[in-house]
Amino acid sequence: MNAHDTVRRAAMLAVGVLAGTTLFATAAQAAPVSGPGGLTITPAAGSTTANPIGSSFASANACPEDFRALAQVSLLSDSGAFVPLTNSVFDVADTKLSGPLGVGDSLATAMANYVDGALPSGDYEFALLCYNGDFDFRVGASAPVHVNLEDKTWNVVEGGGETGAVATTTTLTADPTNAKAGDDVTLTATVGGEGAAGSVEYFDGGNSLGTVAVSGGTATKTVDTLSAGDHSLTAKFEPTDPDAFKESTSDAVTVKVTAEDGSSTGGQQINVTVPSIGGGNGSLTMEVGSDPVTLDQVAEGQLSFKGDLSEITVTDERDQLAGWHVDGTTSDFTGDNGTIAAKQLGWAPKVVEQNEKADVVKGADVTPAAPGLANAATLASAAAGKGAGSATLGGTLDLEVPAEAAAGSYSADLTVTLMGSPS
Repeated sequence: MNAHDTVRRAAMLAVGVLAGTTLFATAAQAAPVSGPGGLTITPAAGSTTANPIGSSFASANACPEDFRALAQVSLLSDSGAFVPLTNSVFDVADTKLSGPLGVGDSLATAMANYVDGALPSGDYEFALLCYNGDFDFRVGASAPVHVNLEDKTWNVVEGGGETGAVATTTTLTADPTNAKAGDDVTLTATVGGEGAAGSVEYFDGGNSLGTVAVSGGTATKTVDTLSAGDHSLTAKFEPTDPDAFKESTSDAVTVKVTAEDGSSTGGQQINVTVPSIGGGNGSLTMEVGSDPVTLDQVAEGQLSFKGDLSEITVTDERDQLAGWHVDGTTSDFTGDNGTIAAKQLGWAPKVVEQNEKADVVKGADVTPAAPGLANAATLASAAAGKGAGSATLGGTLDLEVPAEAAAGSYSADLTVTLMGSPS
């Protein structure tokens, strides 16, 4: 039976036990760092200088029945010295405790201020200490951790000591986060985990942008291939030795890219269900982002569909107002039973909400089949020196389905393009 399974008595208490009081104690006997487990730390790695520590704990074990007067999570050394990482919790009953780590100091500061002298880098445990009324305690749950004060890192370690796989963290930054197509964008991944060896692979959504070896805890890659639009970028750390370090993936970073001429492009999907001639109602659905638009059949027996275009907002905050215009064009509607030509879709543009100076102009109506939106047509525009601020655009879509079209479901893509100069 190791010392974690026995009742131990604190030989010294530097501060009395009151609500929220910090305890600094030296155990009466040494205890190897090999506790009962059952303590989860999230995230499992971090900086020793972070204040608060920035992680939370959750115990899978309740405190033993006779040791529920109070409980506290502490950093426990193999000599039995411990530094509190949470405030005291009183009358814990059979609760499986959880909460944030940190009592107003960073881990490095708490270790430096230990009552018997500063604690060094090395192997420790995050331990849930459960006390009875006489300040005897047991370790109710634990997680092995390695602390490196020089590198300012700590990591929960699987299997105890430095022999298990060390948890890592990966963070990603992009510079700049707003760029033009063809510009260099520098991606920097920082890998947390002392001595983590491996490489970082960068992703644009599900597409790989390449892999770079980690050096000194970082990996940097410059890309110039991002096309116009929004890009969700992530970085994934792949360890050289999976038995030594765990892989980790960063949170996504968004980089907004405009075309070299200042334009940007968005897409909308159009879905239409064409009923058999002579009966039934049909609908046309267009999605812009997460905001769907439904076009209803004008009248039963007719193959005409109308509805409101999902609103589009244009904001021009440039110092030099070069003007702009928004154009739209559609592909053919395709389905299992045939095709409906793109020219069958038209629109009647409108400016739903003007900018402050009310100088945005709606585009001309486009009639289905003459020539329809098979060719690019202007939804709205602003001349040079105009269009400052935000304007909301919309309009009515009008689809005329030829009589010879077979009943069924069809889809098309409507592309809307913002150009940074007048038409």
